[in-house]
Amino acid sequence: MVKNVKHLDDFGDALSVRDCYELLPLGMNAVRKLVADGTIKSLRVGNKYVIPKSALIEWLGATA
Repeated sequence: MVKNVKHLDDFGDALSVRDCYELLPLGMNAVRKLVADGTIKSLRVGNKYVIPKSALIEWLGATA
């Protein structure tokens, strides 16, 4: 499956796991694992994770 290329500016200040999946060159399970284990900082709301855009940018900067 080929993902459409999206840019971080296309999203609001809060991202879902799916949004991160669409932005990153990773599979959905890899993104879920990074969020669930706290590697990418997030908030848990019910059974969903909300990732602040700033947390994703911080993680991207740390991995560069």
